[in-house]
Amino acid sequence: RAMLPLTVAMPLEAYQAISTQEQVALADASSTLIQHCMAGRGFDDTSGPTLPFSSVATLEQVEADGAGLTSVTQARTFGFVRPKSNGSGPSGPQIIGFVSAAGFGQALKGGQAYAEALFGFGPGTGGPNGHLGCLQQASKTVYGALFGEPVPDPVPQIAEQAASYTQTDPRIRAVVRAWSACMARHFYHYASPSQLEGHHWKSPPNRAEIKTAVADVTCKAQVNLLNTWLAVEAAEQQALIGQNLATLSQLGANFAPLLRRATTALAAVRS
Repeated sequence: RAMLPLTVAMPLEAYQAISTQEQVALADASSTLIQHCMAGRGFDDTSGPTLPFSSVATLEQVEADGAGLTSVTQARTFGFVRPKSNGSGPSGPQIIGFVSAAGFGQALKGGQAYAEALFGFGPGTGGPNGHLGCLQQASKTVYGALFGEPVPDPVPQIAEQAASYTQTDPRIRAVVRAWSACMARHFYHYASPSQLEGHHWKSPPNRAEIKTAVADVTCKAQVNLLNTWLAVEAAEQQALIGQNLATLSQLGANFAPLLRRATTALAAVRS
């Protein structure tokens, strides 16, 4: 979805700013370690395919997703089909150890040997001489075992929880009913935006879909659905921040061991 500037201040954004800064630093360290590792295996990553990292997903994606399509420009261009994303996943920040199928396919453009060196495996292979791929090696160096360690960034989970609670709030149910009544006046009969977007729309969109999508966005604007959604979600976030204050106050401290580990690893490869 085309993201609009949020018109309601969201309480989690201050914590996300800390998280994003730490995540980017870790991703940069991981990239350097991977390039050093790949160079040691005979591959120059400066001329190869872009490494398949997922960028830190913006909190705004999670916050506004429940309101559905809100951009009239997107409605007129894409209908209900999401345009290709910039690599950010909808479920929050992803760490370097997990790579999408699309990322694997992109790496294969550099050849099977390149993919095996990067991932530790390739099509029909168990890995290059049984060694870890450069991706896994960097992940292990920077992030450690991952399992059994404290989650360094609780913000995405809290955001998802707030979004989930928002869906069942009486104020949201009321504004959704108002949206449904507005759509009925345009001769579209849907109980909720999610039901509408869940319809099996085709790509590319036809004229009927474009017309429906524009009516959807128009009705949302008329009943003030997006701002109502965000106002309720902001209240849910604030309540959850209160419940998780001890964890959130340790956000920077949780990243500290990972950053120390990354700094040590970078010093070793640069020496």
